[in-house]
Amino acid sequence: MGTQTSITFQGLGPGAPGGRNALMNPERGLRFEIGTGRIASDEVKQGADSANWPFRQWLADGVSVGQGYCYLTQFHNSPISDEKLVAIQRDFDILRGLGLGAKFLLRFAYESDGVMHGPTAEQICRHMEQLRPVLDRNWDVIYVLQIGWVGLWGEFHTAIQNTENDPAKTAMIVEGTLDLLPPDRRTMMRRMAYKKRNLETLGCMEEVTAETAYSQRPAARIGFFNDGTLAGVNDGFTFPDPPYAAPGNWEFDYLCREAPYLPVDGELFWTLHDAPTAEESRLPYRGLDMTYCSAQKAIERFRLHHYSTFSYVHGFSGLEKPIYGTIDAWKETPITAEELDAGNFPYSPDYFAGAERTAFEYIRDHLGYRLEALQARFDSSVTAGGRMRAEVTLVNRGFAAPVNPREFYFVLAHPDGAVYEIPTFINAQTLQPYQPGDESYTLLEHSIAVDARLPADLPAGEWSLGLWMPDARASLRLRPDYAIRLANRIEWCDWEGRGVNRLGTVRLGRAVP
Repeated sequence: MGTQTSITFQGLGPGAPGGRNALMNPERGLRFEIGTGRIASDEVKQGADSANWPFRQWLADGVSVGQGYCYLTQFHNSPISDEKLVAIQRDFDILRGLGLGAKFLLRFAYESDGVMHGPTAEQICRHMEQLRPVLDRNWDVIYVLQIGWVGLWGEFHTAIQNTENDPAKTAMIVEGTLDLLPPDRRTMMRRMAYKKRNLETLGCMEEVTAETAYSQRPAARIGFFNDGTLAGVNDGFTFPDPPYAAPGNWEFDYLCREAPYLPVDGELFWTLHDAPTAEESRLPYRGLDMTYCSAQKAIERFRLHHYSTFSYVHGFSGLEKPIYGTIDAWKETPITAEELDAGNFPYSPDYFAGAERTAFEYIRDHLGYRLEALQARFDSSVTAGGRMRAEVTLVNRGFAAPVNPREFYFVLAHPDGAVYEIPTFINAQTLQPYQPGDESYTLLEHSIAVDARLPADLPAGEWSLGLWMPDARASLRLRPDYAIRLANRIEWCDWEGRGVNRLGTVRLGRAVP
Protein backbone atom coordinates (compact mmCIF):
# COMPACT_ATOMS: atom_id res chain seq x y z
CA MET A 1 0.00 0.00 0.00
CA GLY A 2 1.20 3.51 -0.82
CA THR A 3 1.36 6.77 1.07
CA GLN A 4 -2.08 8.32 1.56
CA THR A 5 -2.82 11.89 0.53
CA SER A 6 -5.89 13.71 1.86
CA ILE A 7 -7.37 16.76 0.13
CA THR A 8 -10.29 18.94 1.26
CA PHE A 9 -12.13 20.64 -1.58
CA GLN A 10 -13.73 24.04 -1.91
CA GLY A 11 -17.27 24.30 -3.24
CA LEU A 12 -18.05 26.33 -6.34
CA GLY A 13 -18.64 29.92 -5.31
CA PRO A 14 -19.34 33.22 -7.07
CA GLY A 15 -15.65 34.15 -7.05
CA ALA A 16 -14.63 31.17 -9.20
CA PRO A 17 -14.21 31.75 -12.95
CA GLY A 18 -17.77 31.86 -14.26
CA GLY A 19 -18.98 31.33 -10.69
CA ARG A 20 -22.15 33.38 -11.16
CA ASN A 21 -23.09 31.24 -14.14
CA ALA A 22 -24.78 27.87 -13.90
CA LEU A 23 -22.65 24.73 -13.85
CA MET A 24 -23.41 23.05 -17.17
CA ASN A 25 -24.35 19.42 -16.55
CA PRO A 26 -26.47 16.90 -18.48
CA GLU A 27 -29.98 15.67 -17.66
CA ARG A 28 -30.87 18.34 -15.10
CA GLY A 29 -31.79 21.97 -14.59
CA LEU A 30 -33.83 24.50 -16.48
CA ARG A 31 -35.20 23.39 -19.84
CA PHE A 32 -36.46 24.95 -23.02
CA GLU A 33 -39.64 24.18 -24.94
CA ILE A 34 -38.72 23.39 -28.53
CA GLY A 35 -40.21 21.94 -31.67
CA THR A 36 -38.96 18.55 -32.82
CA GLY A 37 -39.22 17.05 -36.28
CA ARG A 38 -40.93 20.13 -37.72
CA ILE A 39 -42.08 19.96 -41.35
CA ALA A 40 -44.06 22.40 -43.49
CA SER A 41 -47.32 20.45 -43.27
CA ASP A 42 -47.43 20.46 -39.45
CA GLU A 43 -50.72 21.83 -38.15
CA VAL A 44 -49.27 22.63 -34.72
CA LYS A 45 -46.00 24.54 -34.52
CA GLN A 46 -45.27 24.74 -30.80
CA GLY A 47 -41.80 25.79 -29.67
CA ALA A 48 -38.84 27.05 -31.69
CA ASP A 49 -37.84 24.87 -34.62
CA SER A 50 -34.35 23.38 -34.75
CA ALA A 51 -32.99 26.32 -36.76
CA ASN A 52 -33.86 28.58 -33.83
CA TRP A 53 -33.29 26.47 -30.73
CA PRO A 54 -32.08 28.84 -27.97
CA PHE A 55 -29.42 26.68 -26.28
CA ARG A 56 -26.46 28.91 -27.14
CA GLN A 57 -28.21 32.14 -26.18
CA TRP A 58 -28.64 30.96 -22.59
CA LEU A 59 -25.36 29.18 -21.88
CA ALA A 60 -24.91 31.20 -18.68
CA ASP A 61 -27.95 29.44 -17.25
CA GLY A 62 -26.64 25.98 -18.10
CA VAL A 63 -29.63 24.70 -20.07
CA SER A 64 -28.95 21.25 -21.52
CA VAL A 65 -32.50 19.81 -21.71
CA GLY A 66 -35.12 20.69 -24.29
CA GLN A 67 -38.76 19.73 -23.87
CA GLY A 68 -39.10 18.39 -27.38
CA TYR A 69 -42.68 18.59 -28.63
CA CYS A 70 -43.34 16.47 -31.69
CA TYR A 71 -46.88 17.01 -32.98
CA LEU A 72 -48.33 14.34 -35.24
CA THR A 73 -51.65 16.12 -35.79
CA GLN A 74 -51.92 15.72 -39.56
CA PHE A 75 -51.44 11.96 -39.20
CA HIS A 76 -54.40 11.45 -36.86
CA ASN A 77 -55.96 8.99 -39.32
CA SER A 78 -52.99 7.95 -41.45
CA PRO A 79 -49.46 6.58 -41.09
CA ILE A 80 -46.68 9.01 -40.21
CA SER A 81 -45.02 10.15 -43.42
CA ASP A 82 -41.43 9.32 -44.28
CA GLU A 83 -40.80 13.07 -44.46
CA LYS A 84 -41.81 13.44 -40.81
CA LEU A 85 -39.69 10.49 -39.67
CA VAL A 86 -36.67 11.89 -41.51
CA ALA A 87 -37.24 15.29 -39.87
CA ILE A 88 -37.34 13.69 -36.42
CA GLN A 89 -33.99 12.01 -37.09
CA ARG A 90 -32.62 15.30 -38.43
CA ASP A 91 -33.35 17.02 -35.13
CA PHE A 92 -31.82 14.23 -33.08
CA ASP A 93 -28.65 14.67 -35.13
CA ILE A 94 -28.70 18.44 -34.60
CA LEU A 95 -29.18 18.02 -30.86
CA ARG A 96 -26.33 15.52 -30.58
CA GLY A 97 -24.07 17.84 -32.56
CA LEU A 98 -24.53 20.90 -30.33
CA GLY A 99 -21.63 19.85 -28.10
CA LEU A 100 -23.54 20.95 -25.00
CA GLY A 101 -24.52 17.62 -23.47
CA ALA A 102 -28.05 18.30 -24.72
CA LYS A 103 -30.95 15.84 -24.56
CA PHE A 104 -34.67 15.79 -25.25
CA LEU A 105 -37.41 15.50 -22.68
CA LEU A 106 -39.55 14.10 -25.47
CA ARG A 107 -43.33 14.23 -25.88
CA PHE A 108 -45.46 13.18 -28.82
CA ALA A 109 -48.86 14.84 -29.07
CA TYR A 110 -51.65 15.46 -31.56
CA GLU A 111 -54.05 18.00 -30.12
CA SER A 112 -53.63 21.68 -29.30
CA ASP A 113 -55.76 24.81 -29.25
CA GLY A 114 -57.99 24.97 -32.32
CA VAL A 115 -57.36 21.40 -33.49
CA MET A 116 -60.65 19.67 -34.32
CA HIS A 117 -59.48 16.10 -34.95
CA GLY A 118 -57.57 13.53 -32.95
CA PRO A 119 -56.36 9.93 -33.20
CA THR A 120 -57.91 6.81 -31.78
CA ALA A 121 -55.95 4.80 -29.22
CA GLU A 122 -55.36 2.17 -31.88
CA GLN A 123 -53.88 4.74 -34.25
CA ILE A 124 -51.58 6.02 -31.51
CA CYS A 125 -50.28 2.50 -30.95
CA ARG A 126 -49.69 2.04 -34.68
CA HIS A 127 -47.71 5.27 -34.67
CA MET A 128 -45.64 4.00 -31.75
CA GLU A 129 -44.51 1.09 -33.90
CA GLN A 130 -43.61 3.47 -36.72
CA LEU A 131 -41.59 5.58 -34.31
CA ARG A 132 -39.81 2.65 -32.70
CA PRO A 133 -36.87 2.51 -35.18
CA VAL A 134 -36.06 6.23 -34.92
CA LEU A 135 -36.35 6.10 -31.13
CA ASP A 136 -34.12 3.04 -30.95
CA ARG A 137 -31.42 4.92 -32.87
CA ASN A 138 -31.53 7.86 -30.49
CA TRP A 139 -32.16 6.81 -26.90
CA ASP A 140 -28.73 8.15 -26.02
CA VAL A 141 -30.04 11.73 -26.35
CA ILE A 142 -33.54 11.09 -24.98
CA TYR A 143 -33.49 12.00 -21.30
CA VAL A 144 -37.09 10.84 -20.74
CA LEU A 145 -39.93 9.92 -23.11
CA GLN A 146 -43.13 11.23 -21.58
CA ILE A 147 -46.48 9.48 -21.85
CA GLY A 148 -48.09 12.21 -23.88
CA TRP A 149 -50.09 11.14 -26.94
CA VAL A 150 -53.60 11.78 -25.53
CA GLY A 151 -55.60 15.00 -25.41
CA LEU A 152 -54.62 18.65 -25.34
CA TRP A 153 -50.83 19.05 -25.51
CA GLY A 154 -50.46 15.35 -24.70
CA GLU A 155 -51.63 15.92 -21.12
CA PHE A 156 -54.22 13.09 -20.98
CA HIS A 157 -57.30 15.31 -20.79
CA THR A 158 -60.02 16.72 -23.10
CA ALA A 159 -59.16 14.40 -25.99
CA ILE A 160 -61.36 14.74 -29.06
CA GLN A 161 -61.86 10.95 -29.05
CA ASN A 162 -62.58 11.02 -25.28
CA THR A 163 -59.78 8.49 -24.96
CA GLU A 164 -58.78 9.48 -21.42
CA ASN A 165 -62.13 8.21 -20.10
CA ASP A 166 -61.66 4.66 -21.42
CA PRO A 167 -59.40 2.78 -18.95
CA ALA A 168 -58.71 -0.05 -21.39
CA LYS A 169 -57.55 2.33 -24.11
CA THR A 170 -55.37 4.49 -21.88
CA ALA A 171 -53.81 1.36 -20.37
CA MET A 172 -53.02 0.19 -23.89
CA ILE A 173 -51.21 3.49 -24.56
CA VAL A 174 -49.32 3.34 -21.25
CA GLU A 175 -48.29 -0.25 -21.89
CA GLY A 176 -47.24 0.66 -25.43
CA THR A 177 -45.06 3.51 -24.19
CA LEU A 178 -43.41 1.27 -21.59
CA ASP A 179 -42.74 -1.27 -24.32
CA LEU A 180 -40.91 1.39 -26.36
CA LEU A 181 -38.47 2.10 -23.54
CA PRO A 182 -35.06 0.43 -23.32
CA PRO A 183 -34.11 -0.83 -19.85
CA ASP A 184 -32.16 2.35 -19.01
CA ARG A 185 -34.96 4.84 -19.71
CA ARG A 186 -38.18 5.84 -17.97
CA THR A 187 -41.31 7.82 -18.68
CA MET A 188 -43.64 10.32 -16.95
CA MET A 189 -47.39 10.95 -16.65
CA ARG A 190 -49.29 14.19 -16.09
CA ARG A 191 -51.00 13.18 -12.83
CA MET A 192 -50.38 10.59 -10.16
CA ALA A 193 -54.06 9.61 -10.41
CA TYR A 194 -53.50 8.66 -14.06
CA LYS A 195 -50.53 6.51 -13.09
CA LYS A 196 -52.47 4.72 -10.37
CA ARG A 197 -55.54 4.09 -12.53
CA ASN A 198 -53.55 2.69 -15.44
CA LEU A 199 -51.38 0.47 -13.27
CA GLU A 200 -54.55 -0.89 -11.67
CA THR A 201 -56.03 -1.59 -15.10
CA LEU A 202 -52.83 -3.38 -16.10
CA GLY A 203 -52.91 -5.38 -12.85
CA CYS A 204 -49.53 -4.16 -11.60
CA MET A 205 -50.30 -1.35 -9.17
CA GLU A 206 -47.71 -0.87 -6.43
CA GLU A 207 -45.83 2.03 -4.90
CA VAL A 208 -42.17 2.47 -5.72
CA THR A 209 -39.84 1.88 -2.79
CA ALA A 210 -36.08 1.84 -2.32
CA GLU A 211 -36.22 -1.91 -2.95
CA THR A 212 -38.08 -1.68 -6.29
CA ALA A 213 -36.59 1.60 -7.54
CA TYR A 214 -34.68 1.54 -10.86
CA SER A 215 -36.13 -1.88 -11.69
CA GLN A 216 -38.13 -2.88 -14.76
CA ARG A 217 -41.38 -3.01 -12.78
CA PRO A 218 -43.95 -0.71 -14.45
CA ALA A 219 -44.46 1.48 -11.38
CA ALA A 220 -40.72 2.10 -11.12
CA ARG A 221 -40.64 3.35 -14.72
CA ILE A 222 -43.38 6.00 -14.58
CA GLY A 223 -42.46 9.40 -13.16
CA PHE A 224 -44.42 12.65 -13.12
CA PHE A 225 -44.68 15.93 -14.99
CA ASN A 226 -46.59 18.84 -13.48
CA ASP A 227 -47.56 21.25 -16.23
CA GLY A 228 -49.40 23.40 -13.71
CA THR A 229 -46.72 23.82 -11.05
CA LEU A 230 -47.69 26.56 -8.56
CA ALA A 231 -50.70 27.56 -10.69
CA GLY A 232 -53.17 28.46 -7.97
CA VAL A 233 -54.35 26.47 -5.00
CA ASN A 234 -54.50 23.15 -6.89
CA ASP A 235 -51.62 23.52 -9.36
CA GLY A 236 -53.93 23.97 -12.33
CA PHE A 237 -56.10 20.98 -11.28
CA THR A 238 -53.07 18.72 -10.93
CA PHE A 239 -54.22 18.07 -7.34
CA PRO A 240 -58.00 18.66 -7.60
CA ASP A 241 -59.08 17.29 -4.21
CA PRO A 242 -58.84 19.17 -0.88
CA PRO A 243 -56.43 20.23 0.54
CA TYR A 244 -55.21 20.51 -3.07
CA ALA A 245 -51.49 21.14 -3.72
CA ALA A 246 -50.44 20.47 -0.15
CA PRO A 247 -49.67 17.60 2.22
CA GLY A 248 -52.85 15.67 2.91
CA ASN A 249 -53.90 15.49 -0.74
CA TRP A 250 -53.53 11.83 -1.69
CA GLU A 251 -51.83 12.49 -5.04
CA PHE A 252 -49.49 15.06 -3.50
CA ASP A 253 -48.46 12.62 -0.75
CA TYR A 254 -48.19 9.71 -3.20
CA LEU A 255 -45.73 11.78 -5.22
CA CYS A 256 -43.79 12.71 -2.07
CA ARG A 257 -43.22 9.02 -1.39
CA GLU A 258 -42.25 8.07 -4.95
CA ALA A 259 -40.44 11.17 -6.21
CA PRO A 260 -36.99 10.31 -4.77
CA TYR A 261 -36.81 7.39 -7.19
CA LEU A 262 -38.41 8.87 -10.32
CA PRO A 263 -37.92 11.63 -12.90
CA VAL A 264 -39.99 14.73 -12.05
CA ASP A 265 -40.47 17.74 -14.33
CA GLY A 266 -42.68 20.80 -14.23
CA GLU A 267 -43.62 24.15 -15.65
CA LEU A 268 -45.60 27.22 -14.72
CA PHE A 269 -48.75 28.12 -16.62
CA TRP A 270 -48.32 30.35 -19.62
CA THR A 271 -48.40 34.06 -18.78
CA LEU A 272 -52.07 35.01 -19.10
CA HIS A 273 -52.04 38.56 -17.70
CA ASP A 274 -51.50 41.77 -19.61
CA ALA A 275 -48.42 43.95 -19.38
CA PRO A 276 -48.40 45.94 -16.11
CA THR A 277 -49.81 49.43 -16.11
CA ALA A 278 -47.66 52.38 -15.11
CA GLU A 279 -49.16 52.24 -11.62
CA GLU A 280 -48.62 48.47 -11.32
CA SER A 281 -45.03 48.83 -12.46
CA ARG A 282 -44.30 50.77 -9.28
CA LEU A 283 -45.55 47.92 -7.07
CA PRO A 284 -43.44 45.00 -5.84
CA TYR A 285 -43.09 42.47 -8.65
CA ARG A 286 -44.98 44.97 -10.85
CA GLY A 287 -48.24 44.01 -9.19
CA LEU A 288 -47.91 40.30 -9.97
CA ASP A 289 -49.86 38.07 -7.57
CA MET A 290 -47.22 35.78 -6.06
CA THR A 291 -49.51 34.13 -3.49
CA TYR A 292 -49.00 30.62 -4.83
CA CYS A 293 -45.86 31.03 -6.94
CA SER A 294 -43.39 32.88 -4.76
CA ALA A 295 -39.76 31.84 -4.99
CA GLN A 296 -39.94 30.44 -1.45
CA LYS A 297 -42.89 28.21 -2.36
CA ALA A 298 -41.10 27.08 -5.51
CA ILE A 299 -37.96 26.09 -3.62
CA GLU A 300 -39.99 24.20 -1.03
CA ARG A 301 -41.88 22.31 -3.73
CA PHE A 302 -38.83 21.52 -5.84
CA ARG A 303 -37.09 19.93 -2.86
CA LEU A 304 -40.17 18.10 -1.59
CA HIS A 305 -41.00 16.57 -4.98
CA HIS A 306 -37.40 16.15 -6.16
CA TYR A 307 -37.68 18.18 -9.37
CA SER A 308 -34.90 17.43 -11.84
CA THR A 309 -36.01 19.76 -14.64
CA PHE A 310 -38.24 22.83 -14.93
CA SER A 311 -39.35 25.03 -17.81
CA TYR A 312 -37.42 28.26 -18.37
CA VAL A 313 -40.00 29.40 -20.92
CA HIS A 314 -43.33 29.69 -19.11
CA GLY A 315 -43.47 32.83 -17.03
CA PHE A 316 -40.22 34.37 -18.31
CA SER A 317 -40.29 37.47 -20.49
CA GLY A 318 -37.01 36.53 -22.16
CA LEU A 319 -38.35 33.31 -23.67
CA GLU A 320 -42.17 33.40 -23.63
CA LYS A 321 -43.47 36.88 -24.46
CA PRO A 322 -42.21 40.30 -23.37
CA ILE A 323 -44.45 40.55 -20.32
CA TYR A 324 -43.07 40.42 -16.78
CA GLY A 325 -43.80 36.99 -15.32
CA THR A 326 -43.14 34.72 -12.38
CA ILE A 327 -39.57 33.79 -13.32
CA ASP A 328 -38.79 37.48 -13.80
CA ALA A 329 -40.00 37.96 -10.22
CA TRP A 330 -37.75 35.13 -8.99
CA LYS A 331 -34.83 36.92 -10.65
CA GLU A 332 -35.62 39.99 -8.52
CA THR A 333 -36.07 38.05 -5.27
CA PRO A 334 -32.95 38.07 -3.10
CA ILE A 335 -32.09 34.98 -1.09
CA THR A 336 -29.72 34.66 1.83
CA ALA A 337 -27.90 31.89 3.63
CA GLU A 338 -30.00 32.66 6.72
CA GLU A 339 -33.24 32.07 4.81
CA LEU A 340 -31.97 28.76 3.46
CA ASP A 341 -30.72 27.71 6.89
CA ALA A 342 -34.17 28.36 8.36
CA GLY A 343 -35.60 25.62 6.13
CA ASN A 344 -32.46 23.45 6.13
CA PHE A 345 -32.18 23.90 2.37
CA PRO A 346 -28.91 22.66 0.84
CA TYR A 347 -26.14 24.97 -0.32
CA SER A 348 -22.37 24.94 -0.27
CA PRO A 349 -20.58 27.02 2.38
CA ASP A 350 -18.89 28.73 -0.58
CA TYR A 351 -22.12 29.43 -2.50
CA PHE A 352 -22.58 32.99 -1.24
CA ALA A 353 -18.96 33.92 -0.35
CA GLY A 354 -19.81 37.58 0.14
CA ALA A 355 -21.99 37.88 -2.97
CA GLU A 356 -25.69 38.62 -3.11
CA ARG A 357 -27.69 35.83 -4.72
CA THR A 358 -31.20 35.67 -6.17
CA ALA A 359 -33.79 32.97 -5.66
CA PHE A 360 -33.67 32.31 -9.39
CA GLU A 361 -29.95 31.56 -9.21
CA TYR A 362 -30.52 29.17 -6.33
CA ILE A 363 -33.33 27.35 -8.17
CA ARG A 364 -31.33 27.22 -11.40
CA ASP A 365 -28.29 25.79 -9.64
CA HIS A 366 -30.09 23.20 -7.48
CA LEU A 367 -32.67 21.65 -9.79
CA GLY A 368 -31.77 17.98 -10.18
CA TYR A 369 -28.42 16.88 -8.84
CA ARG A 370 -25.54 19.08 -7.66
CA LEU A 371 -22.67 16.80 -6.68
CA GLU A 372 -19.93 18.35 -4.58
CA ALA A 373 -16.74 16.70 -3.34
CA LEU A 374 -15.92 17.30 0.30
CA GLN A 375 -12.71 15.32 0.55
CA ALA A 376 -10.51 12.85 -1.33
CA ARG A 377 -8.05 10.32 0.05
CA PHE A 378 -5.83 8.28 -2.21
CA ASP A 379 -2.49 6.52 -2.42
CA SER A 380 -0.12 9.11 -3.82
CA SER A 381 2.72 6.62 -4.26
CA VAL A 382 1.96 3.16 -5.67
CA THR A 383 3.63 0.38 -7.63
CA ALA A 384 2.59 -1.06 -10.98
CA GLY A 385 1.04 -4.44 -10.25
CA GLY A 386 0.26 -3.37 -6.69
CA ARG A 387 -2.95 -2.16 -5.10
CA MET A 388 -4.28 1.37 -5.15
CA ARG A 389 -6.85 2.86 -2.81
CA ALA A 390 -8.88 5.96 -3.58
CA GLU A 391 -11.96 7.47 -1.98
CA VAL A 392 -13.99 10.61 -2.57
CA THR A 393 -16.70 11.79 -0.20
CA LEU A 394 -19.54 13.49 -2.07
CA VAL A 395 -22.72 15.28 -1.10
CA ASN A 396 -25.64 15.99 -3.39
CA ARG A 397 -26.82 19.53 -2.68
CA GLY A 398 -29.43 19.38 -5.44
CA PHE A 399 -33.13 18.64 -5.19
CA ALA A 400 -32.89 15.17 -6.76
CA ALA A 401 -30.64 12.24 -7.57
CA PRO A 402 -29.44 11.76 -11.17
CA VAL A 403 -32.30 10.30 -13.22
CA ASN A 404 -30.57 7.87 -15.58
CA PRO A 405 -27.95 5.26 -14.67
CA ARG A 406 -24.30 6.17 -14.87
CA GLU A 407 -21.26 4.70 -13.15
CA PHE A 408 -18.38 6.38 -11.34
CA TYR A 409 -14.78 5.68 -12.34
CA PHE A 410 -11.44 6.69 -10.94
CA VAL A 411 -9.15 7.44 -13.86
CA LEU A 412 -5.36 7.60 -14.07
CA ALA A 413 -3.85 9.64 -16.92
CA HIS A 414 -0.19 9.60 -17.98
CA PRO A 415 1.49 12.50 -19.83
CA ASP A 416 2.07 10.22 -22.84
CA GLY A 417 -1.72 9.91 -23.30
CA ALA A 418 -2.21 6.55 -21.59
CA VAL A 419 -5.43 6.36 -19.57
CA TYR A 420 -6.43 3.66 -17.11
CA GLU A 421 -10.00 3.36 -15.79
CA ILE A 422 -10.88 1.89 -12.39
CA PRO A 423 -14.63 1.16 -12.09
CA THR A 424 -16.37 1.69 -8.75
CA PHE A 425 -19.62 -0.13 -9.64
CA ILE A 426 -21.55 2.68 -7.94
CA ASN A 427 -24.66 3.93 -9.73
CA ALA A 428 -25.17 7.70 -9.60
CA GLN A 429 -28.95 7.20 -9.33
CA THR A 430 -28.46 6.18 -5.70
CA LEU A 431 -26.95 9.52 -4.64
CA GLN A 432 -29.95 10.96 -2.82
CA PRO A 433 -29.61 14.47 -1.38
CA TYR A 434 -31.22 13.32 1.86
CA GLN A 435 -32.72 10.07 3.11
CA PRO A 436 -36.18 9.76 1.50
CA GLY A 437 -38.79 10.49 4.13
CA ASP A 438 -36.40 12.42 6.39
CA GLU A 439 -38.38 15.51 7.37
CA SER A 440 -35.21 17.18 8.66
CA TYR A 441 -33.65 16.93 5.16
CA THR A 442 -30.25 16.06 6.64
CA LEU A 443 -27.62 16.02 3.91
CA LEU A 444 -26.24 12.56 3.16
CA GLU A 445 -22.54 11.89 2.58
CA HIS A 446 -21.68 9.33 -0.11
CA SER A 447 -18.40 7.44 -0.29
CA ILE A 448 -17.06 6.61 -3.75
CA ALA A 449 -14.17 4.23 -3.14
CA VAL A 450 -11.96 1.62 -4.78
CA ASP A 451 -9.23 -0.75 -3.66
CA ALA A 452 -7.96 -2.17 -6.94
CA ARG A 453 -4.90 -3.95 -8.27
CA LEU A 454 -3.12 -2.02 -11.00
CA PRO A 455 -1.75 -3.70 -14.14
CA ALA A 456 1.94 -4.57 -13.91
CA ASP A 457 2.70 -2.99 -17.29
CA LEU A 458 1.62 0.57 -16.47
CA PRO A 459 4.52 2.94 -17.21
CA ALA A 460 6.28 4.49 -14.25
CA GLY A 461 6.05 8.20 -13.58
CA GLU A 462 3.59 10.81 -12.41
CA TRP A 463 -0.05 10.14 -13.23
CA SER A 464 -3.02 12.45 -12.73
CA LEU A 465 -5.95 10.98 -10.79
CA GLY A 466 -9.53 12.03 -11.49
CA LEU A 467 -13.17 11.13 -10.93
CA TRP A 468 -15.15 10.41 -14.09
CA MET A 469 -18.95 10.15 -14.33
CA PRO A 470 -19.66 9.44 -18.02
CA ASP A 471 -22.93 8.87 -19.81
CA ALA A 472 -23.69 5.15 -19.69
CA ARG A 473 -24.43 4.97 -23.42
CA ALA A 474 -21.45 3.84 -25.52
CA SER A 475 -22.10 6.54 -28.13
CA LEU A 476 -21.70 9.30 -25.52
CA ARG A 477 -19.27 7.70 -23.09
CA LEU A 478 -16.29 9.54 -24.57
CA ARG A 479 -18.12 12.86 -24.92
CA PRO A 480 -16.95 15.22 -22.13
CA ASP A 481 -20.07 17.36 -22.54
CA TYR A 482 -22.18 14.41 -21.39
CA ALA A 483 -20.07 13.71 -18.26
CA ILE A 484 -20.92 15.16 -14.83
CA ARG A 485 -18.87 18.04 -13.46
CA LEU A 486 -18.52 18.41 -9.71
CA ALA A 487 -19.67 21.66 -8.09
CA ASN A 488 -16.14 22.41 -6.88
CA ARG A 489 -13.15 24.53 -7.78
CA ILE A 490 -11.57 21.48 -9.38
CA GLU A 491 -9.78 21.33 -12.71
CA TRP A 492 -11.99 19.93 -15.48
CA CYS A 493 -9.98 17.85 -17.96
CA ASP A 494 -10.50 16.08 -21.26
CA TRP A 495 -8.49 12.86 -21.05
CA GLU A 496 -8.84 11.15 -24.41
CA GLY A 497 -12.54 12.02 -24.56
CA ARG A 498 -13.22 11.54 -20.87
CA GLY A 499 -14.60 14.55 -19.03
CA VAL A 500 -12.77 14.15 -15.71
CA ASN A 501 -12.70 16.03 -12.42
CA ARG A 502 -8.99 16.08 -11.55
CA LEU A 503 -8.25 15.18 -7.92
CA GLY A 504 -4.47 15.11 -7.68
CA THR A 505 -1.23 13.37 -8.63
CA VAL A 506 -0.11 9.77 -8.10
CA ARG A 507 3.52 8.64 -8.47
CA LEU A 508 3.71 5.17 -9.95
CA GLY A 509 6.83 3.08 -9.45
CA ARG A 510 7.98 0.07 -11.45
CA ALA A 511 6.89 -3.36 -10.40
CA VAL A 512 9.53 -5.27 -8.45
CA PRO A 513 10.61 -8.40 -10.41
